[in-house]
Amino acid sequence: AASPSGLSAELSVSPTVIAETGDPRPTDENVTRNYVAGSAGLDTPSPSTPITQASDWPAIECFVDREAELETLKSEFTATQRGDSRMVVAVGEAGVGKTVLVRAFASWAAEQGARVLTSRFFDYEGNRPAPFDAFLTMLTATCAPGEGETVLSIEERLAGILSSSPTRGDRSLGEDAEKWRAFATLTAEFERLGAERPLVLVFDDLQWAGRMHLELIAYIRRNLVRARTFIAGTARDVGVQSSSGSDLDAWLLGEGGRRGCTVLGVKPFGPEEVREWLTTSFGRVRIRTLDVRRLVEATGGNPYYLREVVRHLLGTGAFERGVGGWRCAPLDDTPLPETVANAVRAQLQGLDETMRDALQAAAVIGDHFRFETLLDATGLEERELEEIVERAVDLQFFTEEGVARPDDYRFYSNTLQRVLYHDMSARRRRRCHERVVGALERVYGDRLDRLARTLCYHHHAVGTWSEALKWGVRSGEEALARSDLDAAEVSLSRARESAEHMRAEGAAPDPETALRLDLLWGTFRARLGKPEEARALLRTVAPEAARMGREDMRADALLEIANCELSRGDLENALERADESARVAESAGERARGLTARIFAGAVLRRLGRMSDAGERFDRVFADLEETDPPSLRSLASQNLAWIRAQHGAFREAEDLAGLALELARAARDPIAEQQAYSTLAFVRVEMGDAEKALELHEASLCLSRSLAIRRREG
Repeated sequence: AASPSGLSAELSVSPTVIAETGDPRPTDENVTRNYVAGSAGLDTPSPSTPITQASDWPAIECFVDREAELETLKSEFTATQRGDSRMVVAVGEAGVGKTVLVRAFASWAAEQGARVLTSRFFDYEGNRPAPFDAFLTMLTATCAPGEGETVLSIEERLAGILSSSPTRGDRSLGEDAEKWRAFATLTAEFERLGAERPLVLVFDDLQWAGRMHLELIAYIRRNLVRARTFIAGTARDVGVQSSSGSDLDAWLLGEGGRRGCTVLGVKPFGPEEVREWLTTSFGRVRIRTLDVRRLVEATGGNPYYLREVVRHLLGTGAFERGVGGWRCAPLDDTPLPETVANAVRAQLQGLDETMRDALQAAAVIGDHFRFETLLDATGLEERELEEIVERAVDLQFFTEEGVARPDDYRFYSNTLQRVLYHDMSARRRRRCHERVVGALERVYGDRLDRLARTLCYHHHAVGTWSEALKWGVRSGEEALARSDLDAAEVSLSRARESAEHMRAEGAAPDPETALRLDLLWGTFRARLGKPEEARALLRTVAPEAARMGREDMRADALLEIANCELSRGDLENALERADESARVAESAGERARGLTARIFAGAVLRRLGRMSDAGERFDRVFADLEETDPPSLRSLASQNLAWIRAQHGAFREAEDLAGLALELARAARDPIAEQQAYSTLAFVRVEMGDAEKALELHEASLCLSRSLAIRRREG
């Protein structure tokens, strides 16, 4: 067994170092010892203090958005001081911020006068550390020679007591009496340290703790109730699932049954938490909502992955500092740094070839997938694949949470899927994409229309450009109809690349398909806030559509040009193009398109201040509307008329119309119409003098604007 004097290496590795290297074991005692800087005894720790390189450098190591979890720890600590002893174990995926959370709590506890001791366990993989490393290091690192004994003499005394104990503490100490004697001796030392003030013990990575170590932690908790000792721990949630069969799983079940432990889940960040983290790190930072969502997608909301990706973006200049603060360039392709990729690869080590092949096949299918599709793509027997999938769920590679039918599973994180996919050879990826296309065709048969985006993705990867173009146009149009700009950009970009490949190979795309692609791309760029670029493209679409006899596409192009003119502030031109769009649509018998253009024209008149003309327009529109017309159109007409009535002082009628607009927008499941309806209701409330309700409605409108990435309306 290793000598006690060499045990402090267990506490010497900073959590950040472990996260960055992906190696959960200490590798060089002399190197890792330099990181401890007193971390075993945290009388005045400050883990939540931002680390800054310079005054103008973002503090990306900051601690944010764990208030609820932090309050739970504080509450349990306070309860311990009243004699109600219950430990807390923070669980979550690697890098999610468990250690940062408990160290933030440790800082707070130290400020309250507690003595805080920290330690961690490791997966030694066959190495033989001395018994009870974590506990011995806590004790020896905090005992000053002035307390009556030298540190060395304490180590020697404890080593004598535990000289016959086993590796990792997961076998008996030879005799129960010897085990309890060791437990009692260690507990007495902790009791001595907490004699004059509350004691907090923090154990990191409990998933690596052996049965004996876990039993000792419970023994300490039970026997130091009166000593006001509080115990907190962290563990990866793979090790605490009911099906894991781990020592920690069984121990937590037992402690939970005795009401001795609270399991505190630490979840990844969502879009709002990522935005808060960026604001805390950078101060003033301008970043599109679309790019915040891309950061969430690329990192799975994992704070460690997020820090590494942002660190990489800083290095490449994607984040730039200006006079008014920081600005993030459009993140058309969010990179995955090698530090993150290597951390993911470490999770995949030790998998057998069959399981790795199945995971890679799932990665090719996409983030969400059906079991039947994966079964067909892998060629495995159903029972064999079921066992692989169940194991993947246990290991948190797959999850059933957040999956909508017809899919059965999704990857636990987009990051894992990306690493699996990119680590395949190009030839293997192509072959797998071909198998997946065949599997989708067999599984879905004549229902392939619902898979337009997926089919575009696979055909684009294989290089069947005409199919990728067809499905990309279809899926892009569907995405724009539901205001999903992220999905629209992906599909339309692949369709444009496919069209270019076809032209390069001498196979010109179908003229109507190519024209529709230009129309959709112009519409997408307009909605993304690029009116000049969109207008230039759409001006070529309108006359070409007229030449081809596609009046529906011509009307759409004219209306989108009107929208671009409105964005540029040229209201007169916007009115002319909208009126022209209405005439073209109505002459072609396109009723819905004609009504849409007329409503848009009326809204422009309202913005021009021509209230009488606008009111007459909307009165005629209302007269022409029927119950069978799309609710989104009726919503737009109602909200515009509500503005006019409010400005004329008819507040109750305006409020009723705005409420109807919101109801119709929700019925249509049209988020843009819903956002506009909230904005209209807010305006009506302002005119009525109800500022408090108006603010609440504006916040609802802003929330929808951000989710839709409508930058113009966020102001």
